[in-house]
Amino acid sequence: MGLSDGEGRSDAEVLEAAGAALYAAISPRLGPYVAEAVRRQLEAAGRPIGAREVAAGTAAARRAEARVLPALRELLSADVDAQASTPLSLVRRALDEATAALDELAVDPPARDRFLLEAFPADHYGLYPASIAVFGSEVEELAITWGAAKAMAHRRRHQNPQR
Repeated sequence: MGLSDGEGRSDAEVLEAAGAALYAAISPRLGPYVAEAVRRQLEAAGRPIGAREVAAGTAAARRAEARVLPALRELLSADVDAQASTPLSLVRRALDEATAALDELAVDPPARDRFLLEAFPADHYGLYPASIAVFGSEVEELAITWGAAKAMAHRRRHQNPQR
């Protein structure tokens, strides 16, 4: 028996709407965030930012969008039982493109915390965000709403009816 949100929508419809809203909020921000990560790391390394560096950041942003946005759309529109990842893990994958750009520019990675090096070995510039809140409070709230909708849909689908 499907339950609804009080507005006549099923759990799946609530989850789908939350996912669509989250995708709509992240998608225009992802590329600029990746390009900005390249710029910030160049500045932190004391490197001048010329046309070559700007082009590397722009190319990294485009590659990140092309690779990650389809995966994000797929995740956020998938059935609750098919969601094997999180939006944050996909955002982190997008930053692998910034890492590749920085590597191509021969930027020296900063010293990093041992735990973070072990937890995120591909992130040798320390670009991975700790939370989705890097995109702002609106995205953070939408991610919380999506997570709650996902949890509720999963709970209702898999709860033991004999309790």
